[in-house]
Amino acid sequence: MTDASYPAPSGSPATAGARPSVLNTAFWLYLASIVVGVVATLLTAPAVQQAADQVGGSARAATGAVIAVAIVSGLIGAVIWGLFLFFLRRDHQWARWVLGALTLLGLLALLAGTVASPASLGVGFGLGPLREVLAVVAAVLTFLPASSAYLRDVAARRRATRA
Repeated sequence: MTDASYPAPSGSPATAGARPSVLNTAFWLYLASIVVGVVATLLTAPAVQQAADQVGGSARAATGAVIAVAIVSGLIGAVIWGLFLFFLRRDHQWARWVLGALTLLGLLALLAGTVASPASLGVGFGLGPLREVLAVVAAVLTFLPASSAYLRDVAARRRATRA
């Protein structure tokens, strides 16, 4: 299957021609969303510490552990996102579905957090919403016709080389 949006395949049977620019843009947007997410996580730590200092007592004692867990889980999440992004960059069609689902879950979490506490949008200098906007735009780009045709073609070529 060939699409006019990218050149005809050449070389190895697992290669489907040039990757569409929208798929490259989606990769960089997803990567930017990961970086923004890590920065937001790191910027949230001082806000949590400040809130605990205001409350005082046992909240102050537990704050260090809460911040450590938040930072470690944020970094683990970034590594997981990066792993799926690596597979998308390697033209695996299933990776866009996983990244799309993670993006949807992140968007739902952001909306739920905003409904529960509208002030939460400002935590981390408002980078959470920016992260989600980047991820949503990237997800949309991976499902545009040029990206879909390219990834289907790569998947078909992979199946053909295994047969």
